[in-house]
Amino acid sequence: MKKTQLFKRIFLSLALSLSFCAFSQSSRPVVSDIETSTVSTNKIELRWSLPQNPAGKTITGISIYRDTKPIKSIDNMIPLAVTHPRSETWQDTVTDLKDYYYAVVCVVLESETGGYENNLYYDEQYDKKQSEAIGKAYTLILPGVNSTVAGIRAKGRSATDTTIEQQKTEKIYRDNELRERPLPYMDILDGEDYPDPTIDKSVRNTALSLVEAKPTAKQTVLEYHIFQEDIVKAESGDDAVLFDILKSSFINRRYAQAEKELYDFTLSSRNPSTKDRAYFYLGECYYYNGKFSDAVRMFISLQDKYPALSRKWTDATLDLFLISE
Repeated sequence: MKKTQLFKRIFLSLALSLSFCAFSQSSRPVVSDIETSTVSTNKIELRWSLPQNPAGKTITGISIYRDTKPIKSIDNMIPLAVTHPRSETWQDTVTDLKDYYYAVVCVVLESETGGYENNLYYDEQYDKKQSEAIGKAYTLILPGVNSTVAGIRAKGRSATDTTIEQQKTEKIYRDNELRERPLPYMDILDGEDYPDPTIDKSVRNTALSLVEAKPTAKQTVLEYHIFQEDIVKAESGDDAVLFDILKSSFINRRYAQAEKELYDFTLSSRNPSTKDRAYFYLGECYYYNGKFSDAVRMFISLQDKYPALSRKWTDATLDLFLISE
């Protein structure tokens, strides 16, 4: 009797192993062999294998999801990032020491799945027509195949690292240079009432799935972010025009003026990289001007360009308004 039970267990384990091997070469558009590792004090690297024969499915992107518990379904979740359809690795930047779990799914053409993944991605002012959207996530989640079953956390920062950074000497900047780091933090909203939230219902519901706890009425305001490419003025072209906008209004915290100038700039800029940076600065202006819905949409639309940075600003924007139950 014991031998029979042992044989059954061995057979079942072998069959399960073979099924996982076979699945990696199956015709479904599902990634496999997901792995995670900590690569620095605040970065976690994900690796996976792409499906070899997706049965005629057109893969247009790879969506990455993150949670503090094992992911069994991605319903009511939005991706942390969407990467290139041929990518097999991605790095997440985290700001705490929580255990995180990940899921990686393929995005296929809408005509091959039906429907769209999430209307939060669509903004008629900045995005393509909805009929031209990249598609929908193939939502099949298999623990150990395309979702992690064990949590992983960042290494954290040592006291030595902090001391070294504090000992860095201050840099002297010329007239045609912006600071590498923002000016000292100023609580620009201190003593002022926060504007009433203008989050529509669909964005509000999505926000609820992103935050673990209800934010307080007052939150620390992020310092503005300047990209490395815009620290020194270019000789000519779109980069030079963008630099002038940042220097004249943005870094002087005249965000209403900067919002208008950046929006006009995005309508005329022809350089894709420069335009992406301008859109991000525009999102920052929405954030400081209290237009939280516009800010969330803007940062999420740029997640494939700046994954970690967009996630950081999306979370910060959600923290600046009260989510009513």
